[in-house]
Amino acid sequence: MERSGNFYKAIQLGYILISILIGCMAY
Repeated sequence: MERSGNFYKAIQLGYILISILIGCMAY
């Protein structure tokens, strides 16, 4: 359970970073 939770958090952080990078590229 803990591993899946940490993995899920990692995915959220990665998704946020990717969205920020896409936003920067848009500008």
